[in-house]
Amino acid sequence: MGRYGLILVLFLSASVIPLGMKEAARKKNQRVSVQAYRTMLGLEINETLKDNPYFKKAMEYARMTDLSELPLGKHVLDSKNLWLTILEMPLKAREEVRLEAHDEYIDIQIPLSQDEEFGVKDRSKCVSPSGAFDKKADIIFFEDTPDRYVTVKAFEPIVFTPEMSHAPLIGEGLLRKAVFKVRVLRSK
Repeated sequence: MGRYGLILVLFLSASVIPLGMKEAARKKNQRVSVQAYRTMLGLEINETLKDNPYFKKAMEYARMTDLSELPLGKHVLDSKNLWLTILEMPLKAREEVRLEAHDEYIDIQIPLSQDEEFGVKDRSKCVSPSGAFDKKADIIFFEDTPDRYVTVKAFEPIVFTPEMSHAPLIGEGLLRKAVFKVRVLRSK
């Protein structure tokens, strides 16, 4: 199954911005190329994503917008259903980050300034929560150790559904990144 274990890579477009071309892409005002997204469960597009119009809208926005040019902060795209936050955060060592998971929102994370490593673990296998679930922030942290690590190249999106816990911001240096929050649609 390759270096990433159970990760399924689905190609959405043939265009790619190679890592070494970030500055050239910015100078040409080229947009982030959404060539792939990864679901961390090793499934084809699962029910969480398949018919979600906000997920489709986020991916299209990422494809059509130069995310590296957006100012830091929150950018609301569809009220409480979809927003994007541009962050600049210091990267940390693997031992310094914690797994997190969400119930109401899917994360689409796109490192912009450099590669970013993520620790990942199926949420159902997390047994050591670090406190209660924070409903207002839609987050829970875990003291569990990730099962594996995934390196995501700059301008490449990675998707985390509520079924997958993730530990972002692993590496060295200061990272500029985009994080989309996409409301999970539940069947009635």
